[in-house]
Amino acid sequence: MASGLSTASTRPSAKASVPVQISQSMLVTKTASMEDGGTGADEASDVINYMITVKNTGNTTLTGITVTDPYADAGSLLRGTDIVGNNDVLLEVGEIWSYTATHTVTQAEIDTDGDGDGELENTVTADSKETEDVTAKA
Repeated sequence: MASGLSTASTRPSAKASVPVQISQSMLVTKTASMEDGGTGADEASDVINYMITVKNTGNTTLTGITVTDPYADAGSLLRGTDIVGNNDVLLEVGEIWSYTATHTVTQAEIDTDGDGDGELENTVTADSKETEDVTAKA
């Protein structure tokens, strides 16, 4: 054997790297309709139905999703079947979750003309562990 050189062969290798760009974002939308089919609240006890959607518009899964609506009647904010998705607890890329809520109009809201502007405005907020609050009005 010659001068102690190893005859073991190794495979050549090379590395390449590409930066990963994470986009964590979501979109929340909210629409309102009157339960009686009318175009607006014209008496106390009218019920407003809200349809809320939360969509993952980023490129990574979002977790810990919360949806809050202080204007909704107690216990009425409910998650429904996913519009797009698998009904689990992860808001995966492209998934759209649906929620419903109701609000019963009060006499005070009628008396004050919707706080003076003729509108009963309501804001819903969606949040995740990975994103800032996102809001929508109806």
